Parts: sequence; C-alpha cells; structure tokens
Amino acid sequence: MTKTRKNKTTVIQNLPSQWTADIGKDPYGEWLSLNYNDAQQCFRWIKRGQFMTGTLHDNTGRYDKPRQVKLTKGFWMADTTCTQTFWQAITDNNPSKFKDKERPVENVTWHDCQNFIGKLNAMLDNAWFALPTEEQWEYACHSGTTTAYHFGDQITAEHANYGYKNRKTTLVKTYACNAWELYDMHGNVWEWCDSTDSPQVVNSKRPGHEQLQILRGGSWRAMPWSNGSGYRNKIPATKSLDTVGFRLTLVTR
Repeated sequence: MTKTRKNKTTVIQNLPSQWTADIGKDPYGEWLSLNYNDAQQCFRWIKRGQFMTGTLHDNTGRYDKPRQVKLTKGFWMADTTCTQTFWQAITDNNPSKFKDKERPVENVTWHDCQNFIGKLNAMLDNAWFALPTEEQWEYACHSGTTTAYHFGDQITAEHANYGYKNRKTTLVKTYACNAWELYDMHGNVWEWCDSTDSPQVVNSKRPGHEQLQILRGGSWRAMPWSNGSGYRNKIPATKSLDTVGFRLTLVTR
C-alpha cells in the first residue's frame, strides 16, 4: 500500500476477507482501488474547490442562472460509472439491456441505486458510499474547465457516445478521460445524483406526481447539448431506462 494522508486510508483498514484495496498517486492525482471478489472499482480523489455551475455558452440546455458553488470538503469519486461486473458482484443480478461485464449497469432506478449503496455501506465500517450530489458531479465533470464540455465547446463522435451513434452503451473507458481521470462524464448513460440542500436543486414531490431525481451527463441516446457539463435532467425516482446508470462517491470516516 502506498502511504498517503491518514484520513484517506481508513477505508482500507480492517477490510472484510472478500475485499482488497490499494491506494497511490499518479500524474492525475491520488487514486483508491477497491476490489470485491475480483470485481474492481477505482476512485479518484477530488480536492475541495469552487466553480460556477453550468456554463456561459448558448445551446447547453441550462435550467438555472450561473452561481458560484464552493465545495468545502474533498471526496473520492468513481473513475467510471458502475459496471455490470461490480453491480453483479454485490447484488448477484444484472438488470442491464446491453449485457457486457465492462459496460455500465443500466435499467436501474434511483431506489435500486440506493439499495445497492446500502449493501456496500453494510460491508465496510470505515467508509460511506453515496451517489454524488449534482454539485459534486458537475465540479468533477468540469475538472477545472469552464467550457461546455470538459474537452471544449464542441462535441463529436470522437469525444463521447451520444446521439444514437452506437445505438447502445459502450464499454467504460472507451473515450478519453477528463483532467482528473474520470471517464464518460459526457454520454454513454445518464447518471443518477443525490439531493442537496441547495434551493437550485429540483428534488421534490409535488401533489399527484412521483418524486423526481436529477440526472447528469447525457447518454448514448441524448442530443449533443444535453451531454454538456451544466445540463440538468430529471425523471421519477422509480423510472428505469437503458440510458440511465450511476457513479459512486466515497467518504472515509
């Protein structure tokens, strides 16, 4: 194990027998790899910082006015969306339409994701898994940029899986990562996010309506502008689609 600051290593102490872990540093920053019965999920350390929500560009589908957000604590974020391998290792099932162990799991509701996370949290005493808040997600997606996408203001088929070009999901890590080595932040599958205390976040249940939860990142079926860093989508928490998956965050206790 490569040593790093003590508060980041508690997650890999006293692991149950089915788990192994390693931690280290590379040109992108610090990383943490968790392995459960040979199913792996790598996390990248996202330092605290501040950013402007959305972008300052037209046709990016922004729903709210620009505002500055400050994240006062760093966090670990999964470098990919949850794969079918990792999901199946924990749940012993695979609801995905496009079956492949290294494709993202899809066809999962927000509640399915919370149940999955609950199983993870019951296994590890020194860590807490969650869906990212949409502020965490957007901050990580921008990775220090202010453009419509983390790679610039235009998107093409070389950048991401979107707009029916492949007509299905692609393997995670098919496309280049952002500056913090996070993959598929644009396209492939929409990513469920958790609620926050921000008044800008739509996460409420209106009379006669199902609870709505936020999606970020676009998908293999989404139009170009809806894959932007600042675009917000929302659907019922009970909805499962072959365009929707999720990404984990991790906080050490």
